Amino acid sequence: MSLPVSIQALPDYQPDRVEAALQALLAPLGGMQAFIKPGQRVLLKPNLLAGKPPDKAVTTHPEIVRQTILMAQACGGIVSVGDSPGIGKAETVARKSGILSVIEETGARFAPFDESTTIHPHGTTFHSLEVASAILEADVIINLPKLKTHQMMGLTAAVKNMFGVVVGMRKVRLHLQAGTDKAFFALMLLELAEQVQPALSIVDAVVAMEGEGPGSGDPVQVGALLAGPHPLAVDTSAADLLGLPADLNLVQKIAREKGRVGAELADVDLRGDTLENLRPA
Repeated sequence: MSLPVSIQALPDYQPDRVEAALQALLAPLGGMQAFIKPGQRVLLKPNLLAGKPPDKAVTTHPEIVRQTILMAQACGGIVSVGDSPGIGKAETVARKSGILSVIEETGARFAPFDESTTIHPHGTTFHSLEVASAILEADVIINLPKLKTHQMMGLTAAVKNMFGVVVGMRKVRLHLQAGTDKAFFALMLLELAEQVQPALSIVDAVVAMEGEGPGSGDPVQVGALLAGPHPLAVDTSAADLLGLPADLNLVQKIAREKGRVGAELADVDLRGDTLENLRPA
């Protein structure tokens, strides 16, 4: 099986450039209209880790969120935007990161992820998880992660970003339950992403984070967007773009050990710009 992942160069967050880059990014995947039909409830799930300004590269850049909202609305989607931050109230984090103003300006709805529903993942780690009810109410989920290093997992992108559907302090409890078993936690992240199944993941790797991610690292210019319908394949491509070995990207490592399709670059049908042209020197 070959899983499509599109890659597009984008040097900065200038609005016209972001709009054009997103259109070019999604064109090899059939365009946004391949994922959204008129009247569908669309939930965008950015990374809202903490209330930091966009130049800190802690959260998904608001211009990526804005242009994705507009594209979804142009397809007739009824758009909500939500996440459950690791630190602080969702609305406060969204405001400080610049994302709440984008939601208000575009007429989208803010979904604070304050109500939860129990799901039963088809996996081996947890037999039940409480996730935001907004996830189950949506017809289409678009995952909007920020590409960052992660001190526990090595890399956070499409798969890890879906951990934000677990509401509030329940994330802390899951960390405690996993303890020091990083492999167990990585498998839980993988199974959660497989259960929630975002229709599309668009990774903001224009300015990523290196060092002590996901919250205390340094911004680093990568200059790219990545997108695809399969989170693991997107992450595998992102890791290769950065030159990160699979052994240091624990989700990919565990996915390989479990035989998941998408854990090898050979599983991926790369479209758009080439990794060689975008890979940082």
